[in-house]
Amino acid sequence: MIRTQTYHVGAKPFFTAIGEEDNRNRRWRQPYPVKIKLMGLDFVFAHRQHHYLATEAEKLDYFAGTLGLNRSYLNLLAGLVLRRVFAMRSSCTGN
Repeated sequence: MIRTQTYHVGAKPFFTAIGEEDNRNRRWRQPYPVKIKLMGLDFVFAHRQHHYLATEAEKLDYFAGTLGLNRSYLNLLAGLVLRRVFAMRSSCTGN
């Protein structure tokens, strides 16, 4: 039986160095959601011909810049709280 180990990198200096100081992935997760994320990453590596939009900023730039959607349509207000447009937090492809 092959056993695989994963390691969680949550050090703030690491995320600061890659420009994602407040990245939500710094938080500890249960093993099952980590497995799902790794399977998604495996899919991305298997389909390198596509350009994936991983961050909210990349998605907003694509939909507003490339597709020409008005940013005001993407920033929807729900009461006094600004809802995030890309709440699923998973990558999407721009192709």
